[in-house]
Amino acid sequence: MIIKRLSLLLLAVFFNLSASFAQQKTDKAEVREGPEAPMSKTNTLEEVIGHDANGYYVTRYARKKRLLEHINTDLKTDKSIEIPLKMEYNGMKRNYDEIIMAGKNLYMFSYTSDRKTKMNYFFVQKISRELEIDPNPTVLFENDFDSDIGGRYGVPFTVSDDQTRILFYRGKGSEEIKNKQMIFTVYDENMKKLWEREVEIPYAADLFLMDNIRIDNDGNIYLTGKEYQEREERRLSRREGKPSYKYHMVSFRDQAKKTKTYDFELDQKFITDIRIGIAANGDLVAAGLYSDKGSYSVKGAFYMLVDGETRQVKKQKSTEFELDFITQNMSDREKKKRRRDFACGTILYRSRYYNHHEFQRRNKYAHNVSLLL
Repeated sequence: MIIKRLSLLLLAVFFNLSASFAQQKTDKAEVREGPEAPMSKTNTLEEVIGHDANGYYVTRYARKKRLLEHINTDLKTDKSIEIPLKMEYNGMKRNYDEIIMAGKNLYMFSYTSDRKTKMNYFFVQKISRELEIDPNPTVLFENDFDSDIGGRYGVPFTVSDDQTRILFYRGKGSEEIKNKQMIFTVYDENMKKLWEREVEIPYAADLFLMDNIRIDNDGNIYLTGKEYQEREERRLSRREGKPSYKYHMVSFRDQAKKTKTYDFELDQKFITDIRIGIAANGDLVAAGLYSDKGSYSVKGAFYMLVDGETRQVKKQKSTEFELDFITQNMSDREKKKRRRDFACGTILYRSRYYNHHEFQRRNKYAHNVSLLL
């Protein structure tokens, strides 16, 4: 089974979890345990939204309800409200989208679709520290149904690491265009609109697939994606076992007035998945998975440090997975099968199903993908 989307973040989590189970004590972090909470299909912690001086904000599913809760420093729930999933706006159904924390503020996003005008409206409501939701939603912007990004299911967004910049991104529509076009809208932590700009991705709209997008603390935007070959060339590459796409990244600086492209390649290796981080000095930290050229089977992981200005590679390293790593925590039967695969030079990964729209919206979080070795 060939590669499906896997992020290096997932690998990092996997490595960290393995290390944490292997040791009981660490001098790098303080581990505290709260009261035991039963978890089941009807009672599940969903997401950690953020924190303040008194604790943490989380969302949780409980008995078919979605809850927003505050957990204090003693790891006990001291505030809890039910999140409204279905609301109204001018006689139309309005759907819950997500809750985020930006700076010291909590916000709830929602959206509605007007079938008459074929427009999608995106709303924001502030949530107080007492977990009271502002009853009056504010329209942030509207988007047409035909947008190839966003459309009638809300508008994807991402938040900077310091939570002071919120980027909403959406496509301009499905009209025949040579290159993919998008609209970037950036807000601050107080939901004040800072700027908005229409941009063009310098790759053919029908061949370029956006994979990941980030915004840094200064409002610069970094978009990663795959550029596929033309159909006939793609068929030939697949027939010969060669990669049919390349990874590119486009940076948008100075309120997206300046554009720069980056290409990521490994000598004699084929990048099957990549994630990009931004260092404090503006350099790009790229990491992901690779296979040998002529094969889609993952062989290992790589790391690359790229100068943000010159686009020159400063550092580069790749590590092939070892059999012991691949087979750890497996049953004897699974180990036997994986050893056969390993002997044939094949390492197989598979991922659970996840909604691609959800991934695009929540790309600042680890998406719901499992590594089954």
